[in-house]
Parts: sequence; C-alpha cells; structure tokens
Amino acid sequence: MKVKIFVRLWPYFKKNKWLYLAGFSCLILTNIFGILIPYYLKLIIDGIQLNDRHIIQNSAILIALSVIFCSVCPNIS
Repeated sequence: MKVKIFVRLWPYFKKNKWLYLAGFSCLILTNIFGILIPYYLKLIIDGIQLNDRHIIQNSAILIALSVIFCSVCPNIS
C-alpha cells in the first residue's frame, strides 16, 4: 500500500526535485549553523579570558552570520 502512494506521488516529486533538494540543503545548513553558534560563543569567552580582540571579533562576525543564515534559510525552503 505504501508503494502505491509513492508511485502516485512520484510525478510530483520528480517535477519539483530541485525545490526539494534546495529545501533539504537549507535544512542541513541551518542545523549546522545552529550547532556552531554555541561553539562561537565559547571562542568569544576564551578570547575575553585571553584578552584577544582578534578571536572576539572573528567569532562575533561568525555568530552574526550564523544567526542571519538560520533566520533567512527556513524562509527560502
């Protein structure tokens, strides 16, 4: 019975395969960037402890880009 449903929906999936691929890619990238945000926060805290502005600035930029990507990409898919 599940095969019948898949066969019936196959033309729709085949027609929109690039949309599904783009959505799946955005889902994976959003999850990756969501996981990296705590790591970037760790780098910022380490940079504060070491008093290294270079680490703090780079990590803050990466966090900002990650947050922007996580908020924009789900709207694309």
